[in-house]
Amino acid sequence: MEKVEREYIKTRIKEYKQLDVDTGKFIDDVEKETAKWAAAKDPQKAADKGIKPLQDRFKALIKQIDKLSERSTKGGNTQASYNKLFRPLEEIVNNLGPSIASDAAFTEAIKNARTELEGINKALEEIEKDETLTVNKFKDGEGEGEAKDEKK
Repeated sequence: MEKVEREYIKTRIKEYKQLDVDTGKFIDDVEKETAKWAAAKDPQKAADKGIKPLQDRFKALIKQIDKLSERSTKGGNTQASYNKLFRPLEEIVNNLGPSIASDAAFTEAIKNARTELEGINKALEEIEKDETLTVNKFKDGEGEGEAKDEKK
C-alpha cells in the first residue's frame, strides 16, 4: 500500500518539491521577522504589522499541502512527516508575538521544523530516484487524449 502512496507522490514530485521550497522559505522568514520584532523600537507595533502576512502565508501552505495530499488522505508515510512538520509550525503561527524570538520553545520548534523538512526532502529524493515506482501519466487529465486516440 505504501508503494501506491509513493507512486502518488512521484507523479506529483514537482509540486511536492515546490511545497518544500515554499515551506523552507517560510521557516526562514518567520525566524528573520520575529528577530526584527524583538529588535524594533516598538516590538508590539512591528509584530502587529508582520503577523498577518505570516499567518496568510502559512494558510497558503496548508492549502497547498491539502490540495496535494487530498486533505491528508494520500501520501502515506511522507504525508505523516508533513503532518509532523506542520503541527508545530501551526503552533508557532498561532503564538506569534513581539517577544517570541527569545522563547526557547520557539527556537527549538524552528530547529525541529528544519530537521523534519530535511528528512522530507531526502524522502522525496528517494521517491524521485526509485525506478520501481510508476508515474501516472493520466494525472490531472494529462495523456487522456492519447488514450482516446488509441481506442479509435
